[in-house]
Amino acid sequence: STWDRRLTSGSLVQFGWGSKQRRIQAAEIDSTSGVAESIAQDKELTKQLLNAAGVPVPLGRPVSSADDGWAAAEEIGLPVVVKPQDGNQGKGVTVNITTREQLTSAYDSAAVYGEVM
Repeated sequence: STWDRRLTSGSLVQFGWGSKQRRIQAAEIDSTSGVAESIAQDKELTKQLLNAAGVPVPLGRPVSSADDGWAAAEEIGLPVVVKPQDGNQGKGVTVNITTREQLTSAYDSAAVYGEVM
């Protein structure tokens, strides 16, 4: 279209032209602060802040091992999602986990990116 263009092979897009242009990459815009970006990447902190503001958030918690993850899944109820606590763009996320074997594999995938929840 004439009002937007992809600037890279990734997710950087420009909307508009000249002094009125805006850019967005992944889930951030050109005016997103570093603090906001840091908060958004911390899944547990984001859940706490949204919950405090009255926004419904899914049940969940950080876990220390695949066994702890299975215990959390049994507390919450299946199916569950496993993801790195600090991450973006869906890296290391596994959804619709219904078995212990799936959870162990998902934990290992998420752990590559950091602490797991």
